Amino acid sequence: MQPLLIVGLGNPERQYLNNRHNIGFMVLDALASNLSLTFKEDKNFKSYVAKNSELILCKPTTYMNLSGEAVLALKNYFRIEDVFVVHDDLDLPLGELKFKKGGGNGGHNGLKSIDKLCGSEYYRARCGIGRPESKELVASYVLGDFPTHPSDLITSCTQALETFISSRDFSLLQNQYTHKVKQ
Repeated sequence: MQPLLIVGLGNPERQYLNNRHNIGFMVLDALASNLSLTFKEDKNFKSYVAKNSELILCKPTTYMNLSGEAVLALKNYFRIEDVFVVHDDLDLPLGELKFKKGGGNGGHNGLKSIDKLCGSEYYRARCGIGRPESKELVASYVLGDFPTHPSDLITSCTQALETFISSRDFSLLQNQYTHKVKQ
């Protein structure tokens, strides 16, 4: 079976560690830990990479707006067809988790970069971070820390990814792990 590339979107510096925009990195850190994988920086792929024979985990070091560079480098080198991107989503309430394949980028700069370099037909885990009251506050909001650690969201997304890694059944993933928040 061809390796699956799972990309967590975020920003690499310590100051961004607990930002809403870094939920992709948080999920991949938990997933790597569960699978006993260790991230190592690989400058050739512009990312931190953890891998085994069936899986490549990627945390781009390019910063959010250039994430596609890391995805393209790994995709081309390993001849990967299936890419799964874990990212924050302003359009979903905090804690909500949805999955889709393909589609628009919703204004997300990391997804825009991937779409531009790799196309838009990849799997996505959309991790809800909520939305600020005013559009002018979006940049500071996504680069702000979560009010409390999103451990439930991270656990749900990690479990979903583990199921997908073993089954490669996207319908199962959507049906079993989509999580809506009661408003």
